[in-house]
Amino acid sequence: MRLKLSLQCAPQSRLHFNHRHALRAVIYHIIERADAEYSDWLHNRGFMATGKKNFKLFSFDLLRGQPYRTDVQRSHLVFESGRVEWTVSFYIDDQLTKFVEGLFQHQVFEVVAVDTKVRFQVQSVQILETPLFTETMRFRAETGICLTEKTESDRYEQFRSPADAHYKQLFLNSLAAKVQAATGEAPPVQKESFGQYLEENVDLKILNQPKMWSTSEPQKGSDKWIKTIGWKYDFALTAPVEWLRIGFYSGFGKLSSGGFGFVLALKS
Repeated sequence: MRLKLSLQCAPQSRLHFNHRHALRAVIYHIIERADAEYSDWLHNRGFMATGKKNFKLFSFDLLRGQPYRTDVQRSHLVFESGRVEWTVSFYIDDQLTKFVEGLFQHQVFEVVAVDTKVRFQVQSVQILETPLFTETMRFRAETGICLTEKTESDRYEQFRSPADAHYKQLFLNSLAAKVQAATGEAPPVQKESFGQYLEENVDLKILNQPKMWSTSEPQKGSDKWIKTIGWKYDFALTAPVEWLRIGFYSGFGKLSSGGFGFVLALKS
């Protein structure tokens, strides 16, 4: 499900560009106030795939001021009218949609980032229409799709761009792992033939020139900041319908619960 939140803050409120981690914290906090046990599970465990990877199956869009301007010198967004829209997206069972919608009704929350703090009040919550899912769809990444890889020569995971030779495989592997996390079922193939299954049933085509998209967030226990890199582009994806549904609602690539991989479905 997707919810569009209509928010109100004080006119001319300022928020630092690097606030994605603060929005993630807002979502956890809202869930926690309604159900502390579920929030703790989501935060500390999430949905597990292959016993190793941890997924939080939600994503979210940028805060979109109506209107807004940017103060590049101070790295601030300025919400001129105080009217803001925010879309959050969850891969959940249909019977939970009304429950989750109710969690966000009438909420008041603060987003704190670097030298800025903005207090928002939820004015209304709208459940957005479900796209018609088919086996081939076109999407637009509204926030960067983040993929990483660690080779034998790498000390740490490295961010990969669409120009890298293995990017397509990384994208498809990431989606397959998220599907397993969401459904509890591995693709219907043996490990040794998984690559062949992807090659025959799943395909990614990037449709325009990718653009780098990055955010930074403070490192715990340090004054250093961690930079995360993703890429924005339009793409066509062919896969089983439920795979596309999972990617659409929970975000494509890594770190979707941190604001990466949020997409729009494009009309054919």
